[in-house]
Amino acid sequence: MAFSPSSRFATLFKLCVATPVCCFGLVGYYEPWGKDAGLALNIEEPSPPAHYSQLERAAHSAILFHQNVLSKVDGPRSHFRPTSARYTLVAMQKFGLWRGFLMGCDRLMRENGDAWVYRTVEIDGKLYKHDPVKLHPAEKKPPKGEPSGEELGRQAAELLEKLRNKSQTAQ
Repeated sequence: MAFSPSSRFATLFKLCVATPVCCFGLVGYYEPWGKDAGLALNIEEPSPPAHYSQLERAAHSAILFHQNVLSKVDGPRSHFRPTSARYTLVAMQKFGLWRGFLMGCDRLMRENGDAWVYRTVEIDGKLYKHDPVKLHPAEKKPPKGEPSGEELGRQAAELLEKLRNKSQTAQ
């Protein structure tokens, strides 16, 4: 008995597609993200700004696909806050596509569960490494007329000292 191309395709389809679905499919409705998936907050991600190039838009879309689809299926794995995907998006917005991409790659290489020198943040009883995108040195300088960080620190220390003195005299 000779097989025609259409019957070969039908046989191949039955073996490759229909058999696994019949053998391993679950009966009834199956929600792959769990029964409480509807309770999750749906935060709308803004679309990339209009001034982005096509390559920047593609990178932005790829990261959002990872955040909104792959991470939901695979579960959160980042030991950092903000997550590595969010870090890469922010770095790309602040420093441009290539430098932001390299900063994101550097962050991914540091993504592990080892204790490290980062500050930690506790969220829902779990410790995360806190490593936000660093500002460009030019952005660290306060605008003219505004106090620097050191001056603000001195002012805060003086204010705290005054408050302590008032509370001690009141007692």
